[in-house]
Amino acid sequence: MRITTVGNAGIYLEAGGHTFLIDGIYGVNEFFRDRPAEILRAARGDGDRFRNIEFLLFSHRHQDHFDAFQTERYLQNNKVKQVYIPKAGNPGMPYEDTRAIASGRYGTSIIYVEGGNSKSSFHRLGRNVNVAFFRSHHMGEPIFDITHYCPVPNIGEESFIFLGDADTTCPAEKLLALTVKNKVKGVFINPLAYADSRSKAWLRHVSPEHVFIYHIPRTERGEHGLRKLAEAIKDFGQTERERHVLSGHLQTIDLFD
Repeated sequence: MRITTVGNAGIYLEAGGHTFLIDGIYGVNEFFRDRPAEILRAARGDGDRFRNIEFLLFSHRHQDHFDAFQTERYLQNNKVKQVYIPKAGNPGMPYEDTRAIASGRYGTSIIYVEGGNSKSSFHRLGRNVNVAFFRSHHMGEPIFDITHYCPVPNIGEESFIFLGDADTTCPAEKLLALTVKNKVKGVFINPLAYADSRSKAWLRHVSPEHVFIYHIPRTERGEHGLRKLAEAIKDFGQTERERHVLSGHLQTIDLFD
């Protein structure tokens, strides 16, 4: 089982003989502007890294998590089984990429995760493999509050929870219900949510084997200070079995049972 960062909140996951890319084909805004050349090459059909990923999962449509043009380009030049994207919100929300991807053109199933009042959904990907999406609240100011889901891939007897830009006000018991009683192998949480005073109790409730601090820009933009905060987290007292700060370029971590 291998985890590789591909910038921002992008994670390439190899587990159970399957490959997943979560929030890994994204655009730019004034806060996040650095995209790995390897992903852009793969979208063009070049190189041998990050090619033909089976499942593309997106938590929401903010430009630093999703780019419709590059995603469609990736589908043109790679074999992908399924893509999961939240439905676009109302036009005019800043930072949101609402462009459509042509469905059915590339031999790929494009599933639009429903918004509205739906709190969660399950999707079977293969034998003993599924992904659940939990409707969550995007942290921060109302200007950022668009349709947001926490992806929960369940692979064999292990699960991963990707909080994306959600904080730990997400009910832990409801997220755990989506893991189908699996062991929670890892929780991916952004630095702001992790530094919140509520995160320690939330993580104890979820009890993951590993905690991954992610969604860290390669270079600081604006005044959000996420890299500085991530560096400070490295010095926090250890409260989890394993904590990893994913701040390196194409940083890779191998997990073993």
